[in-house]
Amino acid sequence: MLKKKIITASALFSVLFAAAWAANESAEQPFYNPGYQSESDSEWSEKQEPFYLSNEEKRMLEKFKPREYIRIVNK
Repeated sequence: MLKKKIITASALFSVLFAAAWAANESAEQPFYNPGYQSESDSEWSEKQEPFYLSNEEKRMLEKFKPREYIRIVNK
């Protein structure tokens, strides 16, 4: 009986862990990091910064700064 409980709990944990990992991988969002601009690699900033977005939209794609836990958006 105990062996069956251990197997069931392990299987349930594995399935939930795999599902959460897959959901995290599919929901990954690229972020625009304005502080990371290398002098030697000008192509990186062109790939990193989307030219078709407004400044407000670019702000939404920026990574959170240290101790910035929420971002207030004025629309």
